[in-house]
Amino acid sequence: PYRYTRHPAYISKNAFWWLSTMPFLVTSGSMIDAIRNTIILALVSAIYYWRARTEEAHLLAEDPKYRAYYDWMQEHGLITGALARLTRTVRRRGAVPQAAE
Repeated sequence: PYRYTRHPAYISKNAFWWLSTMPFLVTSGSMIDAIRNTIILALVSAIYYWRARTEEAHLLAEDPKYRAYYDWMQEHGLITGALARLTRTVRRRGAVPQAAE
């Protein structure tokens, strides 16, 4: 699984929670409940995102093997590589040269 993404456990947990609970569908029929459930699960997902980013920061600072793995994943990882390429494309399109005054 680490060939496809740097954090397969976190992705698996989040995918399971979102797919098994469907917070926006499994409610008492109230729109308020659907919104509340979705926000709560989004916050849990955000915690896992921040946790993964913190782990990566520590590993990148301390482990040269992880740095090599990180760089490889940026180019070749199924999920990570696609996101890295998308980010680079968006940044290139958003970078508009400033006109000289």
